[in-house]
Amino acid sequence: MSSRSHSFAFSIARSPLPLCMLVAIAGGVDALVMLHSKDLLAVYMTGSSTKLGQSLIAGAWDKAWPLCCVVACFLSATTVSAWIGSRAQQWRATICLTLTAVLLLCAMPFAGEQYSPIATCLFAAGMGAINQARADQPGVTFITGVRS
Repeated sequence: MSSRSHSFAFSIARSPLPLCMLVAIAGGVDALVMLHSKDLLAVYMTGSSTKLGQSLIAGAWDKAWPLCCVVACFLSATTVSAWIGSRAQQWRATICLTLTAVLLLCAMPFAGEQYSPIATCLFAAGMGAINQARADQPGVTFITGVRS
């Protein structure tokens, strides 16, 4: 690699553009899920866990179960992506973004006018995976405490 191309790659890696793109993807997915899946949130886990707590206190098991699945899918994908990312080192972003793309593509057949819980769980898993694309940044979906 020439010094010119190396300095270009380094300047891109240090620019805020990649992080802004990850945040834009997460925001777009969250907006779509909020529009098409009224009670389930795929990105904002604090909101999902709050709704889960409210459902459990109220004994609304029919509402609690899908929320529990969404939170579990997000956390599972974040954990698996962090584990893979810590072993992949320079391939971390590529692998995490590929996993994110695969999960989002798998969700599409289940995403009609009203998103099914399966679609929302797959979207949440994709957002968990994207959280680990950059080890040097906090999670782009802003879940507290999840870092590699």
